[in-house]
Amino acid sequence: MTHGAPLPLLETRELSVGIGGKSVCRGLDLRLQAGQCLGILGQNGVGKTTLLHTLAGLRPAESGSILLRGAPLEQLSRRRVAQQVGLLMQEHEDPFPALVLETALVGRHPHIEFWQWESASDIRVARAALDAVDLSELETRSVNTLSGGERQRLGLATVITQDPDVFLLDEPTNHLDLQHEIDLLRMLVRFAREGGKGVAMTLHDINLAARFCDRLLLMFGDGETLLGATADILTADNLHRLFGVPVAAVQWDGGTVYVPQ
Repeated sequence: MTHGAPLPLLETRELSVGIGGKSVCRGLDLRLQAGQCLGILGQNGVGKTTLLHTLAGLRPAESGSILLRGAPLEQLSRRRVAQQVGLLMQEHEDPFPALVLETALVGRHPHIEFWQWESASDIRVARAALDAVDLSELETRSVNTLSGGERQRLGLATVITQDPDVFLLDEPTNHLDLQHEIDLLRMLVRFAREGGKGVAMTLHDINLAARFCDRLLLMFGDGETLLGATADILTADNLHRLFGVPVAAVQWDGGTVYVPQ
């Protein structure tokens, strides 16, 4: 008996997205399988954030479909979507004072019943997530006392606590120092490869995308996109077209480094 390929965790079919009269993508066919890390690259303003929000079901597409494990996203309840998809926003708003651990525990809300308190198991999950992003010693701190990098790591810890199948991350390395930047990306790759998760993230650093992403989606503006394996997509011509400046591929220490010229 033969078995077909596993269903993608996230799939788009002929997806077209627009905002303010501007096309973000046209006819996008994307498959995010378990174990994959997808990097999304493009200049400011091309709609990377809008695309992530659409994939998370926060705004409607112009046409086409989005599927989670083969099920149309629009047919799923918001609770069911939140159990499968975790979204890290680019900026974080904290209108109410809360402690670090309390904020991380928000990630458990899709998994508990209405008005139910978090269990000891939920607290263990949240503490493990805080430890994963190097915030365990700050769990009793107020969120409004955190630095920008600490708040960013807390945002990621909240998504980890949520334990979704799909991580949609908008500039996850924003505000992070070099050590935490590399540690975070290594952790995401491990989640994907060892935990069967799918990761899609917007990035500005070509070299981080080249190092940590299996596949790339290039967004050129006016709805034009290019999707494929990282090794095939990262060419001098594609990067010049994408960023508007020449980019040289330099061989260094057994790998390739991309340098603007």
